[in-house]
Amino acid sequence: ANVTAFHNGEDWDTSVTGANRAFLEAQTVEVTEGRAFTRDEETAGKNVCLLGLKVREEIFLPDVSPLGEQMRLNDVSCIVVGVLEERGQGASGADDNDTVFMPLKTVQRRFRGDDDLDFFVLKYDAGYASSAIQDSLVDLLRERRQPHLDGERASLAGPERHLPPCGLEPREREADGVDPGGQGGESILAA
Repeated sequence: ANVTAFHNGEDWDTSVTGANRAFLEAQTVEVTEGRAFTRDEETAGKNVCLLGLKVREEIFLPDVSPLGEQMRLNDVSCIVVGVLEERGQGASGADDNDTVFMPLKTVQRRFRGDDDLDFFVLKYDAGYASSAIQDSLVDLLRERRQPHLDGERASLAGPERHLPPCGLEPREREADGVDPGGQGGESILAA
C-alpha cells in the first residue's frame, strides 16, 4: 500500500508491505541493524516495522539509530525494530530500498481492511522440478479461487526478471519458450 512515512517533522512517500520472516527469507532480505519480526509480532499483528534504507535516509537523522523509535505510516504508528540491507532495484523497476515492512496481519488489518494477498513468494529446493511445482501451484490457486478465477491473470517473476502477465496455464508459457520457473531455487512471484 502507498503511504506517507512520518518521523520527527519529516515525511516521505513510500510503500508498506505485509510480510513475515518466511517471506523475508524467501526474498533473501537481510536485516543489518536490529532484528526481524518475532513470531508473536507476526501472529498478533503488532505495530512494528522494518525500514528500507531510503526511508531511513529520508526521515531519520544520519548516524542516529532508528531502532526503538516510533514513526507513523499515514495514521498508523509503529516501532522500528530493524533496518534492511541495501537491496537495489526490484523486478518491477522500483527501488527496493524505498519501502517499509510490517507484519502481514498488521498491513491487512490497518491498511487494507481485508485478508487478501497482492502476491506471495514461493522458494523451493533446487532438487524439485519447477514445472511440477508450478503445475501444483496453479491447481491450488484454481481450487482456492475457483469462483473468482475466470479472466484473472497472473504474473511470474524470478529474482533476475519479471515476466509479463500471463494466463494460468504453465504449459502454454513453456511452449512459447519461456521457462516460468527458471533455475531451481528461484522465487516464484504470483500477483
